[in-house]
Amino acid sequence: IHEFEVPFYEPYGLKTTVIGHPALSRTKPGNAAGFREKYNVECGQIIVAVFPGSRQSEVSLMGRDLIDAASKIQSMDKAPKIAFAPSDSIASSFLALGALEQFDHVMVEPEDRFDLMAACEVALACSGTITTEIALQGAPVITGYRSGFLTWIIATNFLLKSRYITLLNVAADDEIIPEFLQNEFNGQLLAETVSELLADEKRREDQIVRQSLALKKMGLGQPPAAHVAADAILEEISSTRAGV
Repeated sequence: IHEFEVPFYEPYGLKTTVIGHPALSRTKPGNAAGFREKYNVECGQIIVAVFPGSRQSEVSLMGRDLIDAASKIQSMDKAPKIAFAPSDSIASSFLALGALEQFDHVMVEPEDRFDLMAACEVALACSGTITTEIALQGAPVITGYRSGFLTWIIATNFLLKSRYITLLNVAADDEIIPEFLQNEFNGQLLAETVSELLADEKRREDQIVRQSLALKKMGLGQPPAAHVAADAILEEISSTRAGV
């Protein structure tokens, strides 16, 4: 999928084709104005989007921290509108955490997630493909992750070969998207970082530009990943037959 994966195959002499990330071609442009109209968000009101993930483990390990961050963010000056967009697979579990009634917010239907990404000033998301989708909509992202202790020890000592967990950061070899891992993934630090981004328009614009450059490194503007993969397979089949 990514250029930085190629060296892994080189010692084995395997022919390798970089196809790009599938999300780059399947993410449709969001409708920011349509989102504000549908969810009754006033023109000019700041929107902070919160994407709690798609796995039950993410809800149990990070859900309360995201809610805590949202509560702190809404207590800021000019009170941003908080928009939660849990996936279908975790929506009921996320709502069961409670504490959402303490502040004004909207729950976004899954089919409107791209519209939310386009409408928000800042997005807060569990690490995953969602960060790439948000960047494609032109919004600055803050991300992070917390896993169980044993999983983290195994990942950091045996599996994780990069300084970063976010694909855009790995592609750019730089922390373009702020990352908060394990104990750093807490409501206070997340809220402070959102507050800093909201207070500094130039910083937001700079992050958006850098995200866009990283997306190009990941294959933005090239043919869809599935087409590149199919062409590579067909070319290999053709050359093999020609050799026979």
